[in-house]
Amino acid sequence: MSALSRILRIPATTLLPFCLVTATAWAAPVKVQMQITGYVINADLDPAVNRLTATADVTFTALEELNNPTFELNNGLQVTKATDPQGKPLQYARLTNNNTVRFTLANPLAKGTTTTYHFEYSGALKGADTSPVEGIKLASIEDPISILLYPGRWFPMTGLFTNRFTPASCSIPAAGFP
Repeated sequence: MSALSRILRIPATTLLPFCLVTATAWAAPVKVQMQITGYVINADLDPAVNRLTATADVTFTALEELNNPTFELNNGLQVTKATDPQGKPLQYARLTNNNTVRFTLANPLAKGTTTTYHFEYSGALKGADTSPVEGIKLASIEDPISILLYPGRWFPMTGLFTNRFTPASCSIPAAGFP
């Protein structure tokens, strides 16, 4: 009996646990580095040009020493300015391969430190073109209906399905709407 035929005769009960363990290892969640404790978001929607312009003050606590705090943000949105609590500009890089903005800090944030970053960002959100989930419209500014769902990452966040119930305040001007 050839080696291939012996492999093909391995019962499914032997292979199934191996496949489940392997899939679980690949799908293991990324370790959470920070806990977001509050948002103040001011957003302006312009459905005529599919544009969102917003500011967000994001308060978070470092759960470990942080050299590179990373936030998720929809690839259709570009950060134009990011500052620390003293208003000093922060150095950041936009990583479109995983919908993130990664900060590079001169001095790491110590574990347990709470701080607030101020983000200014804008961009076009139309259809499912910039959706973090291919083919599904999760954040879209269109006339007559705009959609801003949590998984659309239309505001800086950390870890989908984490920090879901933090205080938030959004102002969306009614200008241009009936």
